[in-house]
Amino acid sequence: MPSGEPKQVYSREDVRRILKVTQSRLRSWERNGFIDRSEEYSFADLIALKTLQKLREKRIPSQRIRRALDSLSRKLAGIDHPLTELKIVSDGKKIAVDLGDGRMEALTGQLLFDFETSTLRTVTELKGREKQSREVREQESEHWFQLGLQLEEAGAPAEEALAAYARSLDLNPNAAGACVNMGTLYYQSRDLPKAEHYYRRSIEIDPALAQLSED
Repeated sequence: MPSGEPKQVYSREDVRRILKVTQSRLRSWERNGFIDRSEEYSFADLIALKTLQKLREKRIPSQRIRRALDSLSRKLAGIDHPLTELKIVSDGKKIAVDLGDGRMEALTGQLLFDFETSTLRTVTELKGREKQSREVREQESEHWFQLGLQLEEAGAPAEEALAAYARSLDLNPNAAGACVNMGTLYYQSRDLPKAEHYYRRSIEIDPALAQLSED
């Protein structure tokens, strides 16, 4: 039954297949010191690599990623490996850390979207920022959903795909696809109460799914 922390160990080939990264890209990340050279990777390593992949998709240069990680290690006490210990995000321009109730810019340590004391934001500006923030979270949610699919396709343990789907759902509570897949995985493991919970939640999000389940 899916439960607890993922413990699976992944080979280099597993990582390349799951994340669809080339050998040269993996070696480049190792040369830059983003990850240690290894033949085996943990689930936490996989998440770190997924974060690197998202930053590269945003066209963030390796040098800027390196500076951001070094800055976070200096600024945040007890953080030695930012990629595995923090939730790092980017809008394509800045690298930030999601703190739950806000975001901190990695290089400067400034909280993003703060009010300026000299100027009150208009309602329109605030709504625009809220929309942008929501869109970023939805994009991140989709990344985690896709990771869950990739883990399932690679034959990873169910709890690892569940962890990815749960992260997707945390970022976007309306991610019906993540709910459906979690329900399916729990059903397959015979955890029927949880399966029913996520199936019901998916239908609450998208009532059309009720018709599909009947068909």
